[in-house]
Amino acid sequence: MGHRLRRPTSRSPRNRHRSLAHATELGAPNVKFQVDDATEYPWTFPPNTFDYIHVRDLFGSIPDWSTFMKQCLTCLKPGGYLEVSNASVWFDSDDGSIPADEKHVLRQWGRLFRQAGDIMGKPTTISENQKDVMVDAGFEAVEETRLKLVVGSWPKDPALKQVGRYHQLECLQGCEGWALALLTRVLKWDVDEVQVLLANFRSSVRDKSIHAYTPLSVVVGRKPLLETEGEQ
Repeated sequence: MGHRLRRPTSRSPRNRHRSLAHATELGAPNVKFQVDDATEYPWTFPPNTFDYIHVRDLFGSIPDWSTFMKQCLTCLKPGGYLEVSNASVWFDSDDGSIPADEKHVLRQWGRLFRQAGDIMGKPTTISENQKDVMVDAGFEAVEETRLKLVVGSWPKDPALKQVGRYHQLECLQGCEGWALALLTRVLKWDVDEVQVLLANFRSSVRDKSIHAYTPLSVVVGRKPLLETEGEQ
């Protein structure tokens, strides 16, 4: 978790980066924000514009990840890098501490989000195959790192314990924002039904006997360099 970026770094001040992720209120003074729909092609940027494009947690937002990554490839300079980080919508555990009952809320959670994404035509499960999609889009030297975003303070490792506290807080405070619109508008649940689910979800997230984590996939690929003049 100590590495902020998993791409090779450059000290060149001329490097141009594009980040496609959830916006924050904080930003470097030399950063410009452009509000646009990343699923409308072609993008407003000309080909070969960026040295690096960062994409994070856009699962459930992109209808066609193949077309999206090909657009990223177009807008990158030769030799530029694309980094895509997406979390899973389900929870897992290595010690079997998540109850096997398929009706348990942590089992139900992933199925509901998968179903909602399928109905919308915007898959929530891109973390399962984003490496293959990047390779098929034309990137080279594609590498995937799989991480475990733990939930709660159960790990013995101090760093993971701290990460777990933050992710637990994120789950407790963010679950309504993640679920309410999808379950009511897409799956047609009543609001009261959703609130019951969320209450059970928060209870399970706080349960110290459950050693859960969210699987996380980070994939990095490079746009091929231009052919030399002699090879063209």
